[in-house]
Amino acid sequence: MMRHLFAVLLLPLLGGCAVRATSVLLQAEQKVRAAETAGAAERAPYEFTLAKTYLDKAKEETGTSDYGAAETLALRAGTYADAALARAGDAPRELPSNPAADVPTEVTPAPEPKPAAGSLDIDLDAP
Repeated sequence: MMRHLFAVLLLPLLGGCAVRATSVLLQAEQKVRAAETAGAAERAPYEFTLAKTYLDKAKEETGTSDYGAAETLALRAGTYADAALARAGDAPRELPSNPAADVPTEVTPAPEPKPAAGSLDIDLDAP
């Protein structure tokens, strides 16, 4: 009888882990999506890649019912997504109107190197 009571009391707690982990996972997913929309993949690639990697791993752990690990990983994904979003917001959003205008049109050749002092000048074509 006591075992059944313990199981009945413990069951909602275990189910709560799944709900909480799923909620954290969904929040992290929204943050990663927001960072992606803000251009974090280009402007904050390190943070954005970590956010996506942690999110993918959290989803994998959810699939194996390891909700504690999934929640921890989803929290990390959210943290990195926030950092990516902040860094993407700090980066300039517009490119110059004509980036090719800064490229020189004429190329000047480099000067011929002079032999070092004290080096021997040997003609390899001489007989």
